[in-house]
Amino acid sequence: MTPHDDLAARLAEEADRIAPRSSLDVDSLVRRSRARRRPSLLGAGVLATVVIVGIGGLGIGALSGLVPNDLTAADSASTAEESASDQGGADDTGGGTMAEGESALAPDWLQNRCGSSPVTPADVPDIGLRLEVDFPARGMTSVDAIIGTVRVTNTGSEPVAGAVSATPAITVAREGLTVWHTSGVEPSDTLDLELDPGESRAFDAVLRPLSCTIDDEARAVDGFDAGLASLPPGEYAVSAVLDITLDDDSAARVPLVSEPESLRLIEPTG
Repeated sequence: MTPHDDLAARLAEEADRIAPRSSLDVDSLVRRSRARRRPSLLGAGVLATVVIVGIGGLGIGALSGLVPNDLTAADSASTAEESASDQGGADDTGGGTMAEGESALAPDWLQNRCGSSPVTPADVPDIGLRLEVDFPARGMTSVDAIIGTVRVTNTGSEPVAGAVSATPAITVAREGLTVWHTSGVEPSDTLDLELDPGESRAFDAVLRPLSCTIDDEARAVDGFDAGLASLPPGEYAVSAVLDITLDDDSAARVPLVSEPESLRLIEPTG
């Protein structure tokens, strides 16, 4: 028996019970009951939809705070997105628990995609390691590369050990948006790192004063520097991202992110 048949039977019984006092049109009552139920069911469906959309929006919003480079224009960089997943990057779009050895962020060399806002130290976990970038304050727009270093310092009270990317990922930004970043990195190329409290270690790093766009991300896996135009003279910000896979029970891959450093690019003279 369906719910509507059950309702009709109960109404019929009620009609028989009170028949001496009134005459009820059972069919009419059932029709009106169904009519009243439809808006309620529709309202519940709309509410459920709103709740689901709200939860989804919260998850995406929370994730975008942690992964600021998951661009809305990512369709143009689908190859880079797929590569990030293949290389062990984030594939958690629901805000769930990360798998062992994974980070919620993309690999360091795919982190600050062209046209996006660079990730900041506030966007990553604080594990007691500070990353600093050191490049010349001025450079020529015409040079092929500008050489610098990144330095990792153990600011905690316990020794830290792990493996870091052999090629620090450097980002050049202007007016808050990435205009170039390291690309074409071999993810399996790592270096061992062991730091006692207060100890530091420096790594060589390279930036290229070139201009990339979101469309270039499709070539990021193999390296997109070839064919890029030089950056124009002006003020820029240089930062670094360096992944470390901790040598502990978690085996977690955690990104270290530096504060930005100023860089002025000038035209060659003479």
